[in-house]
Amino acid sequence: MSPEQARGKAVDRRCDIWAFGIVAYEMLTGSRPFEGETASDTIAAILRSDVDWAKLPADTPDELRRLLRRCLERDPENRLQDAGDIRLILAELEKEPLASSGATARRRDSWLLLTTVAVVAVIAAVIFGRGIDLAGGGNVPAIPVVRFEIEPRSGVSSISNVALADDNRFVAYEGRVDGESRLFLRWLDRPAPSLIKGTEGGHWPFTSPDGAWVGFYRDAKSTPAP
Repeated sequence: MSPEQARGKAVDRRCDIWAFGIVAYEMLTGSRPFEGETASDTIAAILRSDVDWAKLPADTPDELRRLLRRCLERDPENRLQDAGDIRLILAELEKEPLASSGATARRRDSWLLLTTVAVVAVIAAVIFGRGIDLAGGGNVPAIPVVRFEIEPRSGVSSISNVALADDNRFVAYEGRVDGESRLFLRWLDRPAPSLIKGTEGGHWPFTSPDGAWVGFYRDAKSTPAP
Protein backbone atom coordinates (compact mmCIF):
# COMPACT_ATOMS: atom_id res chain seq x y z
CA MET A 1 0.00 0.00 0.00
CA SER A 2 1.03 3.59 -0.51
CA PRO A 3 2.41 5.65 2.40
CA GLU A 4 -0.73 7.78 2.62
CA GLN A 5 -2.88 4.66 2.73
CA ALA A 6 -0.65 3.12 5.40
CA ARG A 7 -1.13 6.27 7.49
CA GLY A 8 -4.93 6.07 7.10
CA LYS A 9 -5.15 9.25 5.05
CA ALA A 10 -7.49 9.90 2.14
CA VAL A 11 -6.44 8.10 -1.04
CA ASP A 12 -6.89 8.81 -4.73
CA ARG A 13 -5.59 7.58 -8.09
CA ARG A 14 -2.03 8.38 -7.05
CA CYS A 15 -2.18 5.19 -4.96
CA ASP A 16 -2.48 3.35 -8.27
CA ILE A 17 0.69 5.05 -9.46
CA TRP A 18 2.51 3.84 -6.34
CA ALA A 19 1.16 0.29 -6.84
CA PHE A 20 2.36 0.29 -10.44
CA GLY A 21 5.84 1.31 -9.29
CA ILE A 22 5.90 -1.51 -6.72
CA VAL A 23 4.89 -4.19 -9.25
CA ALA A 24 7.23 -2.84 -11.94
CA TYR A 25 10.18 -2.86 -9.49
CA GLU A 26 9.39 -6.45 -8.50
CA MET A 27 9.22 -7.58 -12.13
CA LEU A 28 12.52 -5.93 -13.00
CA THR A 29 14.49 -7.00 -9.92
CA GLY A 30 12.81 -10.17 -8.67
CA SER A 31 12.52 -8.68 -5.18
CA ARG A 32 10.25 -6.33 -3.27
CA PRO A 33 11.28 -2.73 -2.67
CA PHE A 34 9.93 -2.89 0.90
CA GLU A 35 10.02 -6.03 3.02
CA GLY A 36 9.55 -7.08 6.63
CA GLU A 37 8.94 -10.20 8.69
CA THR A 38 5.43 -9.03 9.59
CA ALA A 39 2.83 -6.77 8.05
CA SER A 40 3.74 -4.09 10.59
CA ASP A 41 7.42 -4.34 9.65
CA THR A 42 6.53 -3.99 5.97
CA ILE A 43 4.41 -0.91 6.63
CA ALA A 44 7.27 0.58 8.65
CA ALA A 45 9.61 -0.04 5.71
CA ILE A 46 7.16 1.65 3.34
CA LEU A 47 7.10 4.71 5.58
CA ARG A 48 10.83 4.95 6.31
CA SER A 49 13.15 2.71 4.24
CA ASP A 50 14.82 3.77 0.99
CA VAL A 51 14.40 1.76 -2.20
CA ASP A 52 17.55 -0.12 -3.27
CA TRP A 53 17.81 1.21 -6.82
CA ALA A 54 21.08 -0.68 -7.35
CA LYS A 55 19.05 -3.88 -7.75
CA LEU A 56 17.68 -2.69 -11.10
CA PRO A 57 19.33 -4.47 -14.07
CA ALA A 58 22.35 -2.64 -15.44
CA ASP A 59 20.69 -2.15 -18.84
CA THR A 60 17.57 -0.52 -17.39
CA PRO A 61 17.02 2.68 -19.44
CA ASP A 62 17.54 5.92 -17.52
CA GLU A 63 14.03 7.07 -18.47
CA LEU A 64 12.55 3.92 -16.91
CA ARG A 65 14.62 4.48 -13.76
CA ARG A 66 13.29 8.04 -13.52
CA LEU A 67 9.76 6.76 -14.10
CA LEU A 68 10.02 4.31 -11.20
CA ARG A 69 11.44 6.98 -8.91
CA ARG A 70 8.52 9.26 -9.75
CA CYS A 71 6.05 6.43 -9.10
CA LEU A 72 7.58 5.60 -5.71
CA GLU A 73 7.73 9.11 -4.28
CA ARG A 74 6.38 8.96 -0.73
CA ASP A 75 4.80 12.38 -1.06
CA PRO A 76 1.85 11.98 -3.46
CA GLU A 77 2.30 15.59 -4.56
CA ASN A 78 5.71 14.67 -5.99
CA ARG A 79 4.45 11.44 -7.57
CA LEU A 80 3.23 11.09 -11.15
CA GLN A 81 -0.37 12.23 -11.12
CA ASP A 82 -2.00 10.12 -13.83
CA ALA A 83 -1.55 6.60 -15.22
CA GLY A 84 -1.84 8.03 -18.72
CA ASP A 85 1.57 9.64 -18.22
CA ILE A 86 3.06 6.21 -17.50
CA ARG A 87 1.59 4.82 -20.69
CA LEU A 88 3.10 7.63 -22.75
CA ILE A 89 6.55 7.19 -21.20
CA LEU A 90 6.49 3.43 -21.78
CA ALA A 91 5.37 3.99 -25.38
CA GLU A 92 8.35 6.29 -25.97
CA LEU A 93 10.71 3.74 -24.40
CA GLU A 94 9.38 1.06 -26.73
CA LYS A 95 10.27 3.19 -29.76
CA GLU A 96 13.89 3.81 -28.74
CA PRO A 97 16.48 1.65 -30.57
CA LEU A 98 18.81 -0.52 -28.50
CA ALA A 99 22.29 -1.81 -29.19
CA SER A 100 21.45 -5.51 -29.32
CA SER A 101 18.54 -7.68 -30.37
CA GLY A 102 18.65 -9.41 -26.98
CA ALA A 103 18.16 -6.07 -25.20
CA THR A 104 15.31 -5.27 -27.59
CA ALA A 105 13.60 -8.55 -26.74
CA ARG A 106 14.00 -7.92 -23.02
CA ARG A 107 12.56 -4.44 -23.37
CA ARG A 108 9.60 -5.69 -25.41
CA ASP A 109 8.83 -8.39 -22.85
CA SER A 110 9.12 -5.92 -19.96
CA TRP A 111 6.90 -3.41 -21.73
CA LEU A 112 4.19 -6.00 -22.33
CA LEU A 113 4.31 -7.04 -18.68
CA LEU A 114 4.26 -3.51 -17.35
CA THR A 115 1.23 -2.56 -19.45
CA THR A 116 -1.04 -5.46 -18.51
CA VAL A 117 -3.36 -5.32 -15.55
CA ALA A 118 -4.32 -8.99 -15.67
CA VAL A 119 -0.92 -9.98 -14.27
CA VAL A 120 -2.16 -9.00 -10.81
CA ALA A 121 -4.99 -11.54 -10.98
CA VAL A 122 -2.66 -14.21 -12.40
CA ILE A 123 -0.17 -13.71 -9.57
CA ALA A 124 -2.96 -14.06 -7.01
CA ALA A 125 -4.22 -17.22 -8.73
CA VAL A 126 -0.72 -18.74 -8.73
CA ILE A 127 -0.30 -18.03 -5.01
CA PHE A 128 -3.51 -19.85 -4.16
CA GLY A 129 -2.87 -22.56 -6.76
CA ARG A 130 0.44 -23.54 -5.19
CA GLY A 131 -1.27 -24.11 -1.89
CA ILE A 132 0.79 -21.59 0.08
CA ASP A 133 -0.45 -21.07 3.62
CA LEU A 134 0.09 -17.34 4.14
CA ALA A 135 -0.55 -17.74 7.87
CA GLY A 136 2.51 -19.98 8.21
CA GLY A 137 0.68 -23.14 9.26
CA GLY A 138 2.07 -25.37 6.51
CA ASN A 139 0.87 -26.46 3.11
CA VAL A 140 -2.82 -26.46 2.26
CA PRO A 141 -4.56 -28.44 -0.50
CA ALA A 142 -3.71 -27.00 -3.90
CA ILE A 143 -6.38 -25.16 -5.85
CA PRO A 144 -6.23 -25.34 -9.66
CA VAL A 145 -4.57 -22.29 -11.19
CA VAL A 146 -6.96 -20.06 -13.12
CA ARG A 147 -5.56 -17.86 -15.89
CA PHE A 148 -7.61 -15.31 -17.76
CA GLU A 149 -7.51 -11.87 -19.34
CA ILE A 150 -9.57 -8.79 -18.60
CA GLU A 151 -10.16 -6.39 -21.45
CA PRO A 152 -11.96 -3.04 -21.06
CA ARG A 153 -15.53 -3.25 -22.32
CA SER A 154 -16.85 -0.62 -24.69
CA GLY A 155 -16.87 2.82 -23.08
CA VAL A 156 -14.37 1.88 -20.33
CA SER A 157 -11.07 3.74 -20.67
CA SER A 158 -8.91 1.80 -18.20
CA ILE A 159 -8.80 -1.05 -15.69
CA SER A 160 -7.14 -1.05 -12.26
CA ASN A 161 -7.32 -2.45 -8.72
CA VAL A 162 -8.33 -6.03 -9.49
CA ALA A 163 -9.75 -7.98 -6.50
CA LEU A 164 -9.90 -11.77 -6.78
CA ALA A 165 -12.53 -13.61 -4.72
CA ASP A 166 -11.13 -16.12 -2.23
CA ASP A 167 -12.82 -19.01 -4.00
CA ASN A 168 -11.57 -17.85 -7.44
CA ARG A 169 -15.12 -17.60 -8.80
CA PHE A 170 -14.96 -13.96 -9.87
CA VAL A 171 -12.95 -10.78 -9.89
CA ALA A 172 -14.06 -7.23 -9.18
CA TYR A 173 -12.16 -4.35 -10.68
CA GLU A 174 -12.19 -0.60 -11.15
CA GLY A 175 -12.76 1.01 -14.54
CA ARG A 176 -13.28 4.56 -15.73
CA VAL A 177 -16.45 5.56 -17.58
CA ASP A 178 -16.68 9.15 -18.84
CA GLY A 179 -13.82 10.05 -16.50
CA GLU A 180 -15.49 8.60 -13.39
CA SER A 181 -14.49 5.37 -11.66
CA ARG A 182 -16.99 2.50 -11.61
CA LEU A 183 -16.73 -1.08 -10.41
CA PHE A 184 -17.22 -4.12 -12.60
CA LEU A 185 -17.77 -7.81 -11.87
CA ARG A 186 -16.36 -10.60 -14.03
CA TRP A 187 -17.41 -14.18 -13.27
CA LEU A 188 -14.64 -16.46 -14.47
CA ASP A 189 -17.11 -18.84 -16.13
CA ARG A 190 -18.65 -16.01 -18.17
CA PRO A 191 -17.03 -14.14 -21.07
CA ALA A 192 -18.29 -10.61 -20.37
CA PRO A 193 -18.06 -8.37 -17.27
CA SER A 194 -21.02 -6.52 -15.80
CA LEU A 195 -21.27 -3.07 -14.23
CA ILE A 196 -22.00 -3.06 -10.49
CA LYS A 197 -24.75 -0.49 -10.04
CA GLY A 198 -24.35 2.19 -7.39
CA THR A 199 -20.54 2.19 -7.46
CA GLU A 200 -20.01 5.61 -9.04
CA GLY A 201 -16.82 7.12 -7.65
CA GLY A 202 -15.83 3.82 -6.04
CA HIS A 203 -12.21 2.69 -5.67
CA TRP A 204 -10.20 -0.29 -4.37
CA PRO A 205 -12.81 -3.10 -4.48
CA PHE A 206 -12.53 -6.01 -2.06
CA THR A 207 -14.57 -9.16 -1.49
CA SER A 208 -15.96 -10.86 1.59
CA PRO A 209 -14.31 -14.17 2.61
CA ASP A 210 -17.41 -16.11 1.54
CA GLY A 211 -17.69 -14.27 -1.78
CA ALA A 212 -21.20 -13.07 -0.95
CA TRP A 213 -20.53 -9.37 -1.54
CA VAL A 214 -18.11 -6.82 -2.96
CA GLY A 215 -17.08 -3.74 -1.00
CA PHE A 216 -15.22 -0.64 -2.10
CA TYR A 217 -13.93 2.72 -0.90
CA ARG A 218 -15.63 6.01 -1.60
CA ASP A 219 -14.36 9.23 0.01
CA ALA A 220 -11.95 7.13 2.12
CA LYS A 221 -14.85 5.12 3.61
CA SER A 222 -15.60 1.45 2.92
CA THR A 223 -19.00 0.73 1.40
CA PRO A 224 -20.77 -2.55 0.54
CA ALA A 225 -21.81 -2.75 -3.09
CA PRO A 226 -25.55 -3.33 -3.66
